[in-house]
Amino acid sequence: MFSSPKKPGRDIAQRLVSGHVALQAYWALKHAGVLDVMLEEEVAAEGLDPRAYADRTRLAPEILDALINYAARAGLLSIKDGRAFLTADGRALMEENGVLEMVRAYSGVLDVLEHLLVRLKTLHPGNSRRFEAAVEAQSQRWLPEVYPAIEELIVKHRFTHLLDIDCGSGDLLIRMAKASNQIVGVGVGSDGPLVRKANAAITTQGLEKRFIAVTANSLDALTETKQVFDRVGISQQLWREIDCILAANFLGEATSLNRDLVIKTLAGVARNFPHAHLLLAEPTIGPKFDKNYYASELALVLQLTRQSLWTADIWRNTITLAGLKVVAETSLATDGLTLFLCTTP
Repeated sequence: MFSSPKKPGRDIAQRLVSGHVALQAYWALKHAGVLDVMLEEEVAAEGLDPRAYADRTRLAPEILDALINYAARAGLLSIKDGRAFLTADGRALMEENGVLEMVRAYSGVLDVLEHLLVRLKTLHPGNSRRFEAAVEAQSQRWLPEVYPAIEELIVKHRFTHLLDIDCGSGDLLIRMAKASNQIVGVGVGSDGPLVRKANAAITTQGLEKRFIAVTANSLDALTETKQVFDRVGISQQLWREIDCILAANFLGEATSLNRDLVIKTLAGVARNFPHAHLLLAEPTIGPKFDKNYYASELALVLQLTRQSLWTADIWRNTITLAGLKVVAETSLATDGLTLFLCTTP
């Protein structure tokens, strides 16, 4: 008499949970080199013997077995006579460029959400381990679109002396170094471990003569510049030579979009760096934000951390009220970012 629903709640919940876990298991197999071997012509035809392959990885045989079995239950692999084969879905994940990297970048958002939801952690720079995970995930998401867009503006306007506000682990500075050997710069960050990581990365790349990261309050570096620069040892000459200030996904989060504080900070840029351009990158509400494959998760993070987003119009108006002028604007899909290149009128 009564028909059961076509999509029972238990089935929906299981699919949601298993989807995330399956992608993580699949990434672990990729990281261990298992999937690359399975794409080889001979192995693709005959299948992979997990026990024989375990010796070539750092995975214990029982762990490799467990991952392969789980991936098989998720439909990404199949098992026949003890040998593993990629299914059509599993092969598509491997062969479509950037898909697994996208999954890896997405996992950082989930990592933050997990701890917010159980109220064990909050998204705050003071928690360096969780904050570092969020920064690294952001860097991975930004590789395909955001970094190239920033690089294009830097090169087009021939900026050579950069100040990277809230520089994270130095990825953006190192990217700019590779764009032009004329570029030098300073990164400022309030998170000590991340600043040390940035300097280590700069040294590894052999760029220590061109770049350095220093620990300081990033907002104060824009509003109380002399005191901050004197304390961290940035010379008056370098200060005067700075021609571009990079503030990527920083100002809105650092000020919780308190408009008075945003205007104060931007006015500090106009006052302390009258000859430099400011390149802001801020997430904005608009059609492109909703096109992100993780838009729902980002929106949940914003709600849980009691943050909101402005439209590009509000940012433009706020920048003008602070005494700056927008000379170029670029709307991006990733994270719904808008790039505002600003200068003093």
